[in-house]
Amino acid sequence: MQHDIFNWERIMNFFSRIYYFLGINFLFIICNLPVLLFLLFVGISRAGTFLPLFLLCLLPAAPAFSAVLYSMGRFVSGIEAGAVRDYRKGYEKYFKKAVKSGALQLTAIFMIWTNLNFFTRIVPVFLLAVLFMLLFLVVLLLTPNLYFLTVNTELTSPDVCKLALAYTLGKPVAAIGNLAAFGIILLAFELSPGTTVLFMGSFYGFLVAFMNRRIISEMKEKYGKA
Repeated sequence: MQHDIFNWERIMNFFSRIYYFLGINFLFIICNLPVLLFLLFVGISRAGTFLPLFLLCLLPAAPAFSAVLYSMGRFVSGIEAGAVRDYRKGYEKYFKKAVKSGALQLTAIFMIWTNLNFFTRIVPVFLLAVLFMLLFLVVLLLTPNLYFLTVNTELTSPDVCKLALAYTLGKPVAAIGNLAAFGIILLAFELSPGTTVLFMGSFYGFLVAFMNRRIISEMKEKYGKA
């Protein structure tokens, strides 16, 4: 009898975790409606043509991703209190800081992309094109660190951006691991888009939070938890 109860508790615990992932991802999708509408009505292939609008639509993803990382951090630590409660707390607590950090990153992306486009199409200069391509990749790679620092430190947004760059360049293995995690999500989406879309935001957040738990712990220790 006790064995049956134990199994039942394990089953309930498993489904509660599934519900947590679904809940976090649903809230993440709702908060990213602007970019989803852009992809639906304009299309990713025309993002470069309407880059300012696309980046503006991406801005709400900054507090949304911060909320996901906050929730997944609690999940990895085993102290989650519920999908809605955790997501809402993370979203409200880090909203302003995440928007500022996200705006700085998106501004950098716009400036780099404009220069890259100039040196590849208008005035082709191979070395400068390669330089701006590398800068573009670095700005994309620092995304997880940017929001780890947003959620786990008391630093200002400019300092968060500087330190995120330092962590990305100083710990390239972790940056490559984060990129690989994103690749896994994309591969899963190709294989089973219907199922993956239900979990992709929360699962990516879980993967990077789990893989970078030592780095997150270091950030909290050195720069203080917000």
